[in-house]
Amino acid sequence: MRKTSVALGPVLELFAAVVLAVTAAACVDHEAESVGCVEVALIQSARSLFRNPEPATEEQKVHFESFREAMMKASRNTKELKELRWRVLRTFPAIPMERELQEKNPNPGCSNIGKRFPILVSRNQSLLDAYAEYACGDGRDYFVTDPARSLNAELAPLEGGCINVQRRWRTIKMTFASNASHGQFLHRDCPESCQQEDFWHQLPAQVLDQDMLVLPSIREPPQMGYQHSLIDFLPQAWTVLELLRNSSTKLVIHTSLQSQLLASLGFPPEQILEVPLTDERPAALLCAKSGRSLHLWRVGSGDSEPLPKHPYQDCRIDGDLWHRLIDIQVGPEISDAIAQYNGFVAEPFAPRLVLFLQRCTDRRILQNEQAALAAISSALIKSNRTEELVSMCAGRADFLEQAWKVRQARLIVGAHGGAMANMVLARSDAGIIELVGDAAAQKGLEGLWPPYKSNFYGGLGAAFPFYRVVLYEADPHGRLWIRLDDLQAAVSNFLTRLD
Repeated sequence: MRKTSVALGPVLELFAAVVLAVTAAACVDHEAESVGCVEVALIQSARSLFRNPEPATEEQKVHFESFREAMMKASRNTKELKELRWRVLRTFPAIPMERELQEKNPNPGCSNIGKRFPILVSRNQSLLDAYAEYACGDGRDYFVTDPARSLNAELAPLEGGCINVQRRWRTIKMTFASNASHGQFLHRDCPESCQQEDFWHQLPAQVLDQDMLVLPSIREPPQMGYQHSLIDFLPQAWTVLELLRNSSTKLVIHTSLQSQLLASLGFPPEQILEVPLTDERPAALLCAKSGRSLHLWRVGSGDSEPLPKHPYQDCRIDGDLWHRLIDIQVGPEISDAIAQYNGFVAEPFAPRLVLFLQRCTDRRILQNEQAALAAISSALIKSNRTEELVSMCAGRADFLEQAWKVRQARLIVGAHGGAMANMVLARSDAGIIELVGDAAAQKGLEGLWPPYKSNFYGGLGAAFPFYRVVLYEADPHGRLWIRLDDLQAAVSNFLTRLD
């Protein structure tokens, strides 16, 4: 039965109250993954879409109804809509496997290591076995991304079109763009069950008389804006900046931080259109007026085979983010552009850095962080290398200071978190050692924390010539400790390669 456009906010609130009263108590456990608990989470996220709703104008209603009809047609897969016409902006070749893995794979029984998961360094064979068992067992299908695939950065125009944009993954887990004749899912298809979710049909519409370019890859989870702007926005925007200069099309952004990152590249502010997504409005339907074009960006397949993706509502929300696989390939270009625009001047004989990114926060404190610095220093002294060990609290430094130090780094060491996203700005010859936790160390953490979570993200880190992870472990009191012997071994391994 076709839904009407009447306000469903009060209905949803009543429904949410009833369902939450019955099931919320059973979903307190962070590990609860039942269908009922997922529905509770969706309803709780949906509530935020109904704060202070504004009455829709007639123009907004027309665009909204057209978008909804197109999405329903696309979900029925009846070929009533034409797919968008994509053109290739840039091709990214497959990332070659690290030479050490080609010559001697330390985990010959698990091909995912070095491909979708980084290499773990440990002198404890049981830890290596447990890691391999996860990477090719429970975590085998977590990522569908593959660094061995060639990719394209592509653009498609949509005259008078609309696209849903959102700040949070858990609110709406798919992206669709359409006009009267064309429509396509850009991230995860929306099946019939998706169509029945009432909050879908209450998206606030924003209709603009402006040619726009939208990056559907943008992700802005609360309190994680910095790292996600670096891995889900800046590299993708880089592929279109020259195209947009001196054009009538503006790049859509959602935060002032994204504007600051573009400013560090010298991108003119008049070419930027900020469409804020806030706690009060974490999702919206963004539309171009008739006669205006909505230009859409995506990462597409570099060959004839389509890129696989997870189904709608799949909890592996970062398992099919193909756009991240271009990050490290364009990162050095972005870093060079920042240095040139901001007048970075490297001293001719200044040593390269071993940069330790300290957490400097009260979340996930690493008890022996200072001992880790000493272990790295010891490895440097033994190797007789000239690199200088520098530690930095990334969250207390401004962006240009972080960019400057990361550019000087020969090796970057740090725990998984926002600071490690700075590796996007590293030179192409830099190495990475990331400190990660197993399932026990990450139990009870708020958010999505699969075991061994790292910034390697299904292949993002494969573009580095050296990427290793070292474990931190929880003691009986829940305090986290870096495995110092393994860290020193990983650092020595990297330094040996430089001789």
